[in-house]
Amino acid sequence: MFRFGAALAGALLLSACWADDRDGTVTVRPSADAPGGFRLVSTLATPTYPKFADLTGDRSFVSSCAKQILNTMPPTYGAATLPDQGLAFAYTDATQVWAVTGDGLGLSFGPANVDTSLPAGFQAWAKPGIGSFTDRLRYQTVGIVGIGPFEYMRTAQVITNASGASTTYNCIIGVPTEVSDVPATSLVTYQAVYGGSGYRTITGGATSPFPLGRSTVALQADLLTGTVTTTIHFIGTPASGPDVDLGTVTGTAAIDPLTGAYYGTSWSSADMTGVTGQFSGRFYGPQGKETAFVLTLAANSAAASPAYTLRTAATVIGTQ
Repeated sequence: MFRFGAALAGALLLSACWADDRDGTVTVRPSADAPGGFRLVSTLATPTYPKFADLTGDRSFVSSCAKQILNTMPPTYGAATLPDQGLAFAYTDATQVWAVTGDGLGLSFGPANVDTSLPAGFQAWAKPGIGSFTDRLRYQTVGIVGIGPFEYMRTAQVITNASGASTTYNCIIGVPTEVSDVPATSLVTYQAVYGGSGYRTITGGATSPFPLGRSTVALQADLLTGTVTTTIHFIGTPASGPDVDLGTVTGTAAIDPLTGAYYGTSWSSADMTGVTGQFSGRFYGPQGKETAFVLTLAANSAAASPAYTLRTAATVIGTQ
């Protein structure tokens, strides 16, 4: 693993395992034992990266995931996994089968399970689960609301009742940025969007679901301090009526200088209290062109009327 000695350079490290072939070229070879599922074979030449859509052959990806169990109202949320500790996604080219493992799962989706019911921009599979349930695997392949396209990463969603309860996993996978391929500037700003929903529980009252796709996200990586900071203004869209301001939170994550991934549990807010949760992410493509993280969060309104708790699990994706 390549490592810089200086503190600044250490903060800039973006993870990938590599070996020096001494031929002046850089190639990317599928590998199950490297972060992100790839081994970057490199000399000191500028690295190159295959776009996700151009990957061929057998390939595998580790992920970060946020887990939502839909057996209660509001749902039960699992903590966002540590980077690369979520579900594993492996594709076998000869059979065109995706295998999904981890967290007790052992699912597979092949050509007979292709789901064409989703709109353009998704690759999807569906197959019978336990009882009348339908297990699903979905990859989103384009940008959201005008941001993108995302060329080096994908969001992955798995829906299953294999554990006995309807469970949704929101995950991120892709071609990770190499350790030595640092951005040209120390403060990197990303255009980012929030992909997820939430549940508002009025104190002593009802719980209501809210799509949160109109929420706004500010996202920056500060390579001088080795941190990623995000500010999320939650905006809920009810089934009828105007949008609802559900509060704003700011989270900070530390970039691991040895892996390039980031993970944070530190939150602040001017209009919410008791904010708890995690966000877990990574950088993808040349010089961290793209980044994504998964999020699990709960927070209480600071205002007395109405007093409520907001719970959400989501995927945030961004591009420079």
